[in-house]
Amino acid sequence: MTVTTRQWIHARAPVHNTLTPECFALREIALPALQAGEALVRVKLLNVHANTRMRMVTNNIPVGGTGEGNYACAEVVESLAPSLPVGSLIACQTGWQEYQIISAAAGAIGHGHASELVKDLNGTRSPWTYVFRPSLVRMWSPEVLMEMLGTSGMTAYFGVRECGPLMPRDQVAVAAVSGSVGSILAQLAKAAGSYVVGFAGGRERCQWVVETLGIDRCLDYRAPDFLTQLEESFPTGIDFYSDGVGDRSPSR
Repeated sequence: MTVTTRQWIHARAPVHNTLTPECFALREIALPALQAGEALVRVKLLNVHANTRMRMVTNNIPVGGTGEGNYACAEVVESLAPSLPVGSLIACQTGWQEYQIISAAAGAIGHGHASELVKDLNGTRSPWTYVFRPSLVRMWSPEVLMEMLGTSGMTAYFGVRECGPLMPRDQVAVAAVSGSVGSILAQLAKAAGSYVVGFAGGRERCQWVVETLGIDRCLDYRAPDFLTQLEESFPTGIDFYSDGVGDRSPSR
């Protein structure tokens, strides 16, 4: 049986690094028949990365291609892979499309090789291709599974765990607090009772952070008096700093 899917492609290079609707095109393609070790999945949720535009500008996503390395939550609808049974909800990497064939033997796109322990745990050769436990699927939506139990949530959680524990007395600073990792880490810190101040670019983002995340304060790092605000926010110093855009995150 021939399976077709709708797929978005990079149709035209961005002009002056600016994405417009003309940069994309929708087409319908036929998918090949399943081979041993493969599964056909229906994409339920796709994570479009913050650096998607830059990948298009630098031709890492070539014209005519689709972003194949996106994190996705998908349902297995047909399978010749024992580790990816029909009906299961899985994490995987896909293009900008509705259906895709996933191989349990394929490695991760844009990442290093999986360790032998990860291969054994996932039943695949990729750290990003695995079946969500049925109990988690019953408890949480795909959005929660991808965000809180995916790369962003686990980065925030293990960052706090490895560099913590955080205490109510701690003064916490969170860079990129409006981002996927920073927003979760800030909430974990606040849940621990800490005093939490985030950094974001622009007044609107800072307002969203305070009102939505419920942390104590958010500083616009573009403001001309940023350093003054920083000193006022932490008169006794910073105990814990999370930098989601630097080399290490977080630290004490």
